[in-house]
Amino acid sequence: MNILFPIAGHGSRFKKQNINTPKPLIKFKGRTYLEWAICSLKIKGNYFVVVNSLDDAYIKEIQDIGSKNDIKIKIVDIERSTLGQAETCLVALQKLNLDENEPLLISNCDHILAWNPIKFSNYLEKNSPDALVTLYDHKKIAKDDVSPYSHIELDKNGLGVRLAEKKAISEHQLNGIFYWKKISLFTESANKLMKDNSDDSFSTGIYSKVKEKYIAPTFNYLIKDNKKVLTFKMHNNEFISLGSPEEVFINIAQENVRKAVEDLKKGKPIVMVDDYDREFEGDIVIAAEKANEQNILFALRHARGLMCLPCTQEKLDQFKIPMMHSNGGDELETPFATSIDAIEGVTTGMSVSDRLKTIKTFLSNDSSPKSLAQPGHLFPLRARKGLLSERRGHTEGCVEILKLAGLEQVGIIIEIMDDNGNMIKGEDLKNFSDIYNLSFVSIEELANYVYNDEESKTPLIAVDFKIIESMIYGVQN
Repeated sequence: MNILFPIAGHGSRFKKQNINTPKPLIKFKGRTYLEWAICSLKIKGNYFVVVNSLDDAYIKEIQDIGSKNDIKIKIVDIERSTLGQAETCLVALQKLNLDENEPLLISNCDHILAWNPIKFSNYLEKNSPDALVTLYDHKKIAKDDVSPYSHIELDKNGLGVRLAEKKAISEHQLNGIFYWKKISLFTESANKLMKDNSDDSFSTGIYSKVKEKYIAPTFNYLIKDNKKVLTFKMHNNEFISLGSPEEVFINIAQENVRKAVEDLKKGKPIVMVDDYDREFEGDIVIAAEKANEQNILFALRHARGLMCLPCTQEKLDQFKIPMMHSNGGDELETPFATSIDAIEGVTTGMSVSDRLKTIKTFLSNDSSPKSLAQPGHLFPLRARKGLLSERRGHTEGCVEILKLAGLEQVGIIIEIMDDNGNMIKGEDLKNFSDIYNLSFVSIEELANYVYNDEESKTPLIAVDFKIIESMIYGVQN
């Protein structure tokens, strides 16, 4: 298999974000996009990276990818600008002068695969397509609307009948891996595309900085010649898109949520911050069922704020705990219930051991109203029934993430203050989490993750990056 990674494009969406590094060499989680794409493909073959007069420093980065990961990579410098990815690959193949009967795969450089390449190879062997494109469910786009993706229309038998770039001709969206049984199938169709001056041969619209010749439309010439064009669908946990700054930020946000969930399950405190346009203050959050002397002492020493117990109305009803009276002075409507202490096994209710006893009693479904004294030293907070869909507060955020983690919906939160008793805010909160190696997640990120907000709906990846890295870097190409 001959495998091309073209990186001679404009990267215009990233330049709008003042990111001037070539898009494939932008770093994500300590590795360049190109390294993620190459190492996660995991298909045996001849690897070629196609560049256009790239700086020596960037060339060295590409060479280092090969040497670091024991992958033989040949850099092909086409030494000129082209009309787009299709022409870039066509020129590169002309320079390489490979056997035209050998298979070809072209991959974009803005994704990470967590797939099974053997499954892909078996699919090719079983179905023997002349050409193939891979699919993935990006965000839904109305039919015939402009789109940031390529789309393919299929017949009732799953055969490709038409492809379009940057237009939603169907719900089937490509994710940037293209296959041909023979190199000649690509070069012949790409040459036809280059000679075609019709509007359909170019990518235009709001998602194209200039008129470009993309790879997807080359398949239309194969279809006209009655070639068999198939698709291979990837699932949500097999593909991570890094195609735009927005998608990068989405993946980072989703990883923040997943990491926080895993740490809560382990009994480790996390830092949860407000939506960025709210207080932008932070709390230490601990799962009540995982509370112990170590994590409570840590929170008391380093957060220093008031310890509260976010919970559901049902938990308050279990103990007949009333809400505190409000005179309307709290603009954020913090939902305080009457404070509590356990009756049995405590002294003043203030010590760490007393607080742990109260938390254990409050958690127990076997406890009754007679098990708790009111008032006490711990303050339950009532979460709204709709959680973050109803109110964007730390109370709801705490219960929401515990629910997501499959834990009891009773948490412990303590506001984070500095040595002088001032609330820590903004970037200082991130520094705080870094110093103590705590997961850092915002209520906004959590709400987007749970409620699948449209701007962050896809890709919703459920694979931990440690797992992905072990899958990628534990396998030789």
